[in-house]
Amino acid sequence: MRAWALALLVAAAAVHADDAALQRAFVQGMQAQEAGDLARAEQIFREMLLVTQSARVKLELARTLFAEAKYAEAKTLFKEVSLRSETPWRVRDNIALFVREIEERTGYLKFGVTVVSDSNPGNLARQKEFSIGDLQVTPVDAPKRLTGLRYSAQGWKPFEPVGGAGYLTASYVDYPTEEFDRLTVDAGFAKNLVASGRVRGKAGLEFGTADGHSLYQFPYLGFDAVLAQSETSRLAGELKFGKVGGQHVMFETSYLRRSPGFEINDLGFLRRADQVSWNTWAGYFDRKQTKYYNRFQLNNNWWQYWTTDGLALEAAYNTNMHVTLKNNWGVHGGGTIGQLGKTYDDRAARGGPALRQDSYIAPWAFIAGDDRKALVPFMSVNYFRGEGGRNYSWNLSPEVNYKVLGRFSSGLSLNWSHNVTDNQFYGRFTDAEGQHYTFAHLDQHTTSLTTRRSPCSPRTCASCCSPRPSGRSRCSASIRACARAASWRSSM
Repeated sequence: MRAWALALLVAAAAVHADDAALQRAFVQGMQAQEAGDLARAEQIFREMLLVTQSARVKLELARTLFAEAKYAEAKTLFKEVSLRSETPWRVRDNIALFVREIEERTGYLKFGVTVVSDSNPGNLARQKEFSIGDLQVTPVDAPKRLTGLRYSAQGWKPFEPVGGAGYLTASYVDYPTEEFDRLTVDAGFAKNLVASGRVRGKAGLEFGTADGHSLYQFPYLGFDAVLAQSETSRLAGELKFGKVGGQHVMFETSYLRRSPGFEINDLGFLRRADQVSWNTWAGYFDRKQTKYYNRFQLNNNWWQYWTTDGLALEAAYNTNMHVTLKNNWGVHGGGTIGQLGKTYDDRAARGGPALRQDSYIAPWAFIAGDDRKALVPFMSVNYFRGEGGRNYSWNLSPEVNYKVLGRFSSGLSLNWSHNVTDNQFYGRFTDAEGQHYTFAHLDQHTTSLTTRRSPCSPRTCASCCSPRPSGRSRCSASIRACARAASWRSSM
C-alpha cells in the first residue's frame, strides 16, 4: 500500500514539474516573440508542441509564423485552432482577421456548390397584366418554382510588382430548364491607395448572361474602403462608376508599373523599364448602316507616364476617328497633343541629366479605297511639330494595291519624309571642365519606293516577295552641348 502511495506522489510531482517547465518555456517564447526574435520564438513553440497539443501554443506559433511570412503553415494552424469546439468566439473572430490578411497577401481560389430554389426564375410580374410604355403585356404562364445548383468561384491574386491584385467572383446557376440558367461574373484589378490597405481603387467588368445570351456588361471604376473595424466586426463601403450595357459607348482605364530592373528582352523587345503609366480610353461606336456611312468609330485617349521616382515623362491627349463610307472607302484621321505641363526626357542625354520638354502636336490622316475592287488606292499623311517649332516632320505615303484574277496581289508604295530634329543626341565628351553631353541639329530627307507581290488564295494572302526599299537621305548638323539639366537649348 505504501509503495502505491509513493508511486502516485512521484507521478504527481513529475506532472507538476512538466507543467512548470512548459509554463517557463511558454513565457520565454512570448518574450522572444515580443522582442522580435521570431526564429527563437518559433523554435520554442515547436518544441512545446512535441509535448503538448495546447491550442494556445498552436495559436502563438501561428502568430509567429505569420510575422515571419510563413503564411501556408500559419494558415493551417490558425484553422486547426478555429475548428476546435472549445475555442471562444472572440478568438475565432481574431483568427478570421489573420486568415483574411494571409489570403490578401498570398491569394486564393475558392469553389462552392449550393442548392437554390426560386419561385420566379424568369422574374415575371406577379400581376396578370402590366405595362411597358404604352404596351399592355399579359404573361402566358404563371411563374413556377425551380430548384437547381449554383456553382461559384472566388479568386484573388496579388501582383507585387505593381502593388495591386486581380480579383474574380463568378456564379453559374444551373436549372433543369436551360432557358433560366444564369451566369454572372465580376472581375478586375484592385490597388491599395493608402499604406494601411483600408482604401482601394478598383477597375473591373461585371457581366451577366441568361440562356447563353448576354444580359448586361458593366465596365466600372470604383473605390472600396473599410470605414470601421474592431476585433469582432468590419464595416466596408464601395463606390463604382461605369456604364451598363449599350452598343455605342465603351471605356477602359489601366495603371501599369515597371520597376527599374525589369527585363524581359529574352521574350521580346521592351522599350524601357522604370516606368509608371496611367492610360484611359473611351470610344463611341456605331456599327449600323446609316444614310452616310456603314460604320463609325470615335476614340479618345489620355496617357500619363512617370518614372518610378515620380519624374513626369509624358501627359498627352489623343483622339482619332474611323469611318467606312457607303461606297466602302475608309476615312481615318486623328491627332495627339503631348508633353503637356512639365515633362522631362531622362534618356535624351544617354545617361546624362533629364531634359525639359516642350509640348507637341501630331495630326494624321489616312484614306483607303474599296478593298473589294481589283485596284485599291491608299494615302496617308503625318505631321509633327514640337519644341516650339524647332522639331518638326512631314510624311507622305501613297500606295496602290492591284489584284490579278484573284490569285496575285501586287503593291507599289512611295514614302517621302522630311524630318528636322534640333535636339538629336550626338555624343559624350570629357575635357578639363568635365563631361559634356552634345546635341546636333538634324535636317533629314528620305525617299523610298517599295514593291510587293503576294500569292493569294480565296481565304488568305501570304507575302512571298518584298524587295528592300530604295531611297536617299540628306543630313546636316550643327553641334552644341547641354550645360544645364533643365534644358538642352543652352550653348557650351
